[in-house]
Amino acid sequence: WYRLVKIMNGTLKRAEYCRSYLHTRNKAKGKVFYEELLKLREKLDNVLKPAMKINLPEARVSNFCRYSLIRAMITRIGDHPKYGVSDRSLFPYDGSEHDGFPDTFTSSTSCLLEWGLFEVARKYLDNYLTEFVEEDGSIDYRGPETGQYGKMLSIFARYYEYAKDYTLLLKNIEKIRGIENLLLSLREKSKKLPPNDPAYGMISGWSEADSWPSERYNQPYFSNSTEACRGFYDLGNVWLKIGRELSKPELINRGKELVREAEELKRDILASVQKSTISKRDFTYIPPIAGVKKPYDEDIREDPHSPQQYATRAYCEMLESGILPTSVIDAIMKYNSTHGGSVLNIGSIGGGRRAECKVISTFLAHGYAYGLIQSDKIREIILLYYALMAHCHTRGTWTAFEYQVINRAGKRTFSPYCLPAQLSIPILTKWMLVFEDPTLPVLRLGWA
Repeated sequence: WYRLVKIMNGTLKRAEYCRSYLHTRNKAKGKVFYEELLKLREKLDNVLKPAMKINLPEARVSNFCRYSLIRAMITRIGDHPKYGVSDRSLFPYDGSEHDGFPDTFTSSTSCLLEWGLFEVARKYLDNYLTEFVEEDGSIDYRGPETGQYGKMLSIFARYYEYAKDYTLLLKNIEKIRGIENLLLSLREKSKKLPPNDPAYGMISGWSEADSWPSERYNQPYFSNSTEACRGFYDLGNVWLKIGRELSKPELINRGKELVREAEELKRDILASVQKSTISKRDFTYIPPIAGVKKPYDEDIREDPHSPQQYATRAYCEMLESGILPTSVIDAIMKYNSTHGGSVLNIGSIGGGRRAECKVISTFLAHGYAYGLIQSDKIREIILLYYALMAHCHTRGTWTAFEYQVINRAGKRTFSPYCLPAQLSIPILTKWMLVFEDPTLPVLRLGWA
């Protein structure tokens, strides 16, 4: 159905209603259009009935979130994931080659769990583990985003913690264990480096599926290790709980192993960050990769294909892991805001690669925001939140861009819709209202 309206000086001059199918393209009366619209509204209200309810002075926020949740659901085909839709462009994001994109899975399930839509989240979890994860933990996708493997473990844990349902985890335990073992094996490999090497204990792997197919991008990105650390800790504690509930010693032992590994990995991460920090008179630089010798903006200017060109994703995942101390978050934020790595507190693609072109990443924004909320940067998170609403979504329909060029006046730009970007606002809204501290048994209400 389409409603076509002509408005002049705030006054409705003409309204037409039509069906898009050729054999019914005759004009219809508005009554039929609005009857169908009300039926749709009732159906969608029913879908969202179990979800969290929010009541805020700004009604737009609630509507924005409800819309984003529905749009993300209808982007899929049933429970099968789709990164985007066909828009006759250079980026046909409805293509099957994009279906297994880890961000689609992690953003969808994370958002649904945060909003209390546990049954829908269960379907998406089961679908992804069944269709896209192999027994050895590898994922059917064009490139491994290593940090997302650790994030998946956290999401499996969160599903149990929120929904109190262990059956899904036990049904898919072999594949979940495959992901655990994959990360543990990469971790074990890194322990063979000399102890004084900054990359000692750090998990090496591609951070971005768009990386060139070259070993050059198989790097010890800190995000690989921070997300694995959080995943080991979260899922380890869940295996302990399930094991005790069901009197299964093997699950208890696995839980203890993962929690112990998380504690050791966190110590190695903090030691590696200290060894890798570049301190000069006018700045402190925490790199996205252990042991690099120069900041990303210098590195990328000399070599546009440097592995540091993927700094934005790495920083977003580092901050979302929740394991970094405030001093490290502060240093990352300060450098990014002054060297092209963020704009309006939203991570900027390329980090200094194109200083004249401010490209902000909508679909990764919630990762960066998590660290801001955790470290009590409330003014910064509110700026990010409203900038994301204003610059990264269409007016009126709130359709999300994958990324956006802020200073785009006079430039031809293209930013396709994608599902993970659409879910940034509802995820952030939940965290700003209800935030569970990742390191303390503390629930923060109305924090941001």
